[in-house]
Amino acid sequence: MKKFNCLLLCSLITFIVVASTNISYSYASDSLKIHYIDVGSADSIYIECGGQSMLIDGGYLTQYDRSGETDDAIKSPLDRYMHDGDDTVLDSSAGQYMDQYKKLLRENDNSDVTKYLDSLGVKEIDYVVSTHPHYDHIGGLIQVLNKYNYKHLLYNGREYNAYLPTFKKMAEYNKSKNGVELTVANQGQVIELGAGSMKARITVLTNQATDYSTISGRNELNTISNNGSLVLKLEYGKRSFLFTGDAQVAAQRELIKNKITDITNIDVLKVPHHGYNNNDFNSPDKSGNYEFFQNVNPVVSVVSCDIGNNNSPLPANRVIKDLAMSDIYTTKDLGNIVLTCNGKSVIVKTNSKTIYALNPGDLNKDGKITASDLLKMEKYVVNPNDNQLRNTELRIGDTNDDGKVNSRDMLAVEKNIVFNTPID
Repeated sequence: MKKFNCLLLCSLITFIVVASTNISYSYASDSLKIHYIDVGSADSIYIECGGQSMLIDGGYLTQYDRSGETDDAIKSPLDRYMHDGDDTVLDSSAGQYMDQYKKLLRENDNSDVTKYLDSLGVKEIDYVVSTHPHYDHIGGLIQVLNKYNYKHLLYNGREYNAYLPTFKKMAEYNKSKNGVELTVANQGQVIELGAGSMKARITVLTNQATDYSTISGRNELNTISNNGSLVLKLEYGKRSFLFTGDAQVAAQRELIKNKITDITNIDVLKVPHHGYNNNDFNSPDKSGNYEFFQNVNPVVSVVSCDIGNNNSPLPANRVIKDLAMSDIYTTKDLGNIVLTCNGKSVIVKTNSKTIYALNPGDLNKDGKITASDLLKMEKYVVNPNDNQLRNTELRIGDTNDDGKVNSRDMLAVEKNIVFNTPID
C-alpha cells in the first residue's frame, strides 16, 4: 500500500509539472449579491438577485441610537421626539400626524441603511422584512418605509413596545397609498428572487406560534423577543445562506429539533445576536450557540457588530472559539461586507480587499484553481491522517458535495486545470 501511495503521489507530481502551464480561473459572473451593511451592533442585510431585492432589517433609526443612547450632543429633532416625547418637535395630538411625522423623517435622514441604499441607487425594494421589533433591527425600517417604494412588507407578528407601534402606523399609512399590507411571515413560506432557472429561494424556517416565554431558560422580555426572530434560509445554486436575526438558545434548539436538515452544513451563516455568548446555561468555555454552530457547520460566518458594546467585546471569545470550523468576517473590522455568488463560488468583498471565500477546488482561496490545490488534495486523499485539512478546506475540496474529499474530487480538479472543464 505504501508503494502504491508513493507511485500515486509521484504520478501526481509529474502531472502537475505538465499541467501547471494551463491554469484555469474559475470565478464566473455573479448573479446574487448579499450586502451585510455596517450598522454597528445592529442588523441590516440587502439581497439582490436577478433584478429583484429583499431588505432584512434596517439597523438603527438614527446615529444617536447607534451611539448607544449616551451622547445627547448628537440628538436630532427626530431623536428628541422618539426618545423624549418632545411635542415642540411634533405634536402627536395634531391633525395629519403621519404627514408631520414623515416630514420629520425626511428632514432627519441619517440612517446608515438609507445612506447605503442611496449609494446603490435604490428606488424600490421588492421585499422588506423585519425579523423582530427591537430598535436595532426595526428602527431604520421606519425610515426605509418612508423613503422607498416597496412591494411586500413582512414581520414576525409578535408585539413589542418602543418602535414597533410607529413602524405599524407607517405601514398602515402607506397601505392607503400603495396597497401593500403588513403581513406575518409564516413557517414554510417561500419567496423567490430573480428570474429564469437561477433564482434565490428564501424559506421561512421559524414558527411564529411558538411561545418562547414557556420554553426558554431565560424569560426576560428581550430574550423572548430575540427568540421570536424570523430565521430565513436562502438557497442559490449549490450554495446556502442562513439569516438568524437575534435567535438565542431556545429558538436555536427549536430549529435543531424541527428543522435540522434545513440548518445542517450551511455555507454562509449570519451569526445570531451580533456574536454575543447567548449563554442561557452559563458554560465557562462554550457559548450558548455551540450546539447550533456544530449543526450549521458554516464555511463563512458574518458578524454584524461594533467596536464597543456595554463592555462586552463582540464577537465574544467563546463564540469565536465555537466557530473554529469557519472563517469569520465582522462589520466591525471590515465595514460593509458584500458577498457575491454565481451558484457555486462565494466571494467576500470589502472596501479594502477581495477574499475568495468558497470556490470548489480552490483550497488555498487565492482565486484560482492550480497545481498547489491539487497537490494539497492529493496528499490528503493518499494519507488523511498525516495531511489534515481544515473544515473549510474539506468543504471546498468536496467538489461534488458528497460529504468527502476523494479521487473523484481530484479528477474534477485535474480536468479543470488541464482541460478547463468547469467543476459542476
